[in-house]
Amino acid sequence: MEHVGRIERKLSEWREHGLLDAAQVARIEAHERSKQGGARWVVWAFAAVGALAVIAGIISLVAANWDDIPDGIKLGAGLVLLIAAMLGARAADHQGHDWIRDLALLLHQGLVLAMIGLVAQVYHLSGHPYRPFAAAFALAIPAALVGRRAILCDAAIYLGLQALWLWLVERELMEELWKHFRAPQLLVAIAALFIATAPYLRAETWARALHRWAFMLTGVSLMTAAFAWGDGKHFWVQPWMQPEWPLVLMLVALAAAGISRWRQHRRVEPAAFIAACIAATFVVSAAWVPPWSHLPQQAIGFAFFCAFCVAYTFAGAAAGSKQAVNAGSFALAVRIFVLFFELFSDLTDTGIGLIITGVLLVSIAYGWWRLRVLIPVPAEVRQ
Repeated sequence: MEHVGRIERKLSEWREHGLLDAAQVARIEAHERSKQGGARWVVWAFAAVGALAVIAGIISLVAANWDDIPDGIKLGAGLVLLIAAMLGARAADHQGHDWIRDLALLLHQGLVLAMIGLVAQVYHLSGHPYRPFAAAFALAIPAALVGRRAILCDAAIYLGLQALWLWLVERELMEELWKHFRAPQLLVAIAALFIATAPYLRAETWARALHRWAFMLTGVSLMTAAFAWGDGKHFWVQPWMQPEWPLVLMLVALAAAGISRWRQHRRVEPAAFIAACIAATFVVSAAWVPPWSHLPQQAIGFAFFCAFCVAYTFAGAAAGSKQAVNAGSFALAVRIFVLFFELFSDLTDTGIGLIITGVLLVSIAYGWWRLRVLIPVPAEVRQ
């Protein structure tokens, strides 16, 4: 009922401002009231908790007696679960229960990898660790294409990235990438490729998932670069000894992402372009500054990180994305808090510094808000 009350207050406000007429208000109220069913959701909540308890109990019993279960029963049970997940997804789709169908598809994605591991255990097979994840990734793509939830795409992307990671480890490339601080550049390259690919995908769920993973991979790279600038003596090696292919791949991927954005919007987004340049420079330069240099590395790393957060926040505002604005602002605030605890061992100095910084940030936010009020946002940006 609280939800309905909020809707009614909003509808009343919109009707007073002439945004809705009486007929539209009545239809919206009827629609919102038809979705109310508190008792039904309570029943579903109890049923879900009970089902999870039963599943957890079964898993515990199976784990306790795993060695005593015949191999044929293990394989048969796994195959039955695999088929049941697909049949359940099909039945839910015919009945119009999209979320049940997608949940069954997600379960099927996990069962594929589990079944591969079970077969390897039963028949004592060994091989390259990346291959099960690569096979599970390939088999997870159809489920992600059929479903409507982005989590199915997230699961497929995770399996693909895990396969790539294990392949690099097997080829003894991952240790070299981390030793020479080239792994963050590879993560930025993958993130840029995701951004470049997303506009050409018809499925909205895939586009959202790729953007989400690009954000996470870029965040990991920037946090690693911030650590390297702050205390990265063990990261530095002679630049001429470092492998250059991750750097080249990152630059090519960033160029591809820029071309993709240009073809989509037919204009240069200054804040997004500046944010990309800052991120690339930040990640690359972290491994090139020798530990014996007299540069204030911690201050430079802090400035790089804050500059990226500000540029990213403005890019999100220009694109009309509240999530991007909130993420950039939150990352900036966290980095400022961490800086003061790094610089000051005394809580009094830390408290004074945080208060001064907080007042400064609130003043900047207020000034930006006033500027946004005085300068109307273009219609194409609001949309």
